[in-house]
Amino acid sequence: ENGDGTFRCEKCSMNLDNFKWRLMLSLNMGDYSDGVWATCFQETAEKMLGMSSEEVGQLSEQDEDRYNAVFSEACFKMYNLRMRAKADTYNDETRVKHTVVSVDPVDYSSACKFLIKEIE
Repeated sequence: ENGDGTFRCEKCSMNLDNFKWRLMLSLNMGDYSDGVWATCFQETAEKMLGMSSEEVGQLSEQDEDRYNAVFSEACFKMYNLRMRAKADTYNDETRVKHTVVSVDPVDYSSACKFLIKEIE
């Protein structure tokens, strides 16, 4: 915010009267063996949080307790994730960046059927 009720867009170098909330969620995912840090952008973050970026933005300005509860409620849930891993080099150090491409709730029925087939 510029202080005069307008917002600056750095991408297009313009001052605008309004803006659109965007989400970039950094999360630590893990199982029994290890964990990995990954990034979720707009659509995948909205699915994991269960609400739109606009709603999350409004909560951040109006109701801090409910805003924090949104993130607490998203913890320790299971999802089927499709991810992208990309090697990135910065200052001669290579790191793997993980990005969540899609997120879906776990379908326990089909997962159990698959495991039963594998056992047989």
